[in-house]
Amino acid sequence: MINYICSLKSILSLLIGAMIVATGVSIPISVHATKNPIDQVTDASSQKKVKIRQVKFLESYVRRYPNNSQAWEALAKMQENIGQITPAIATWQYIGKHFNRMPEAIVNQAKLLWQNNQPEKAFSMLLSNQNNVTEKDSSFWEILGDISWELKEAENALSAYSILWKSDGTNVLAAERLILLKRDIGQAEESIKIGEEAYHRLNQPRWLLLSMDVANQAGLLTQLKRLIKIAISNESQFKDLEMYWLIRAQSEIHEQKPKIAINHYHQALLGPVNTI
Repeated sequence: MINYICSLKSILSLLIGAMIVATGVSIPISVHATKNPIDQVTDASSQKKVKIRQVKFLESYVRRYPNNSQAWEALAKMQENIGQITPAIATWQYIGKHFNRMPEAIVNQAKLLWQNNQPEKAFSMLLSNQNNVTEKDSSFWEILGDISWELKEAENALSAYSILWKSDGTNVLAAERLILLKRDIGQAEESIKIGEEAYHRLNQPRWLLLSMDVANQAGLLTQLKRLIKIAISNESQFKDLEMYWLIRAQSEIHEQKPKIAINHYHQALLGPVNTI
């Protein structure tokens, strides 16, 4: 990936260099350390004109060398940089179709739409292309999940994040949102399961605490006791966390052991105690 990025930067530099030679246009170099506002506006205008010429040069280049995928990608990125969103989307469509890079092209088109306040269009485009990607195309499922979450399309967010979590078990945002989505639709045990998986994969106490909280709120006392035993076996991770002692206190109240519960509440009030 690093080599690919370097290669893309190199070709863009070479193309721009060739454009400068061909057109005699270069980016202005500042002579003075500070400039007045008029100079700054002039510089901004000049740089925009340079970028427009760079886009035109790249457009000319890809017409001459249509099989150069990196040149097409450089064009798409340059179009995006100067705000040519519709042409940038069209360029990514070409890249996806002609260079067999459909999942990547779809994701980039969706990002462009989303970043330019068109999440509904991005959402619709992603939904219509679900059959053009596989479960391994994690970037696709991530952006579909994120846009679905923003648009409060819970069912689609749940589906996308579920696929993402299976293919990318370290995506913390997917895990957190899955826990909440499963909890909110009444699938508490599934929510708990995801929290446990995240705890074992990421080795961070907050995930087990989230599972414990779901079990406590859902009244799944057997599950809660089991999760507490897991936490006790690794108590060095939990002993300074307020939420841990509060949940343990509530568990003891369920067990009708108020004295032990009071001790846990006291522990939650003692420092140093961290929140998650």
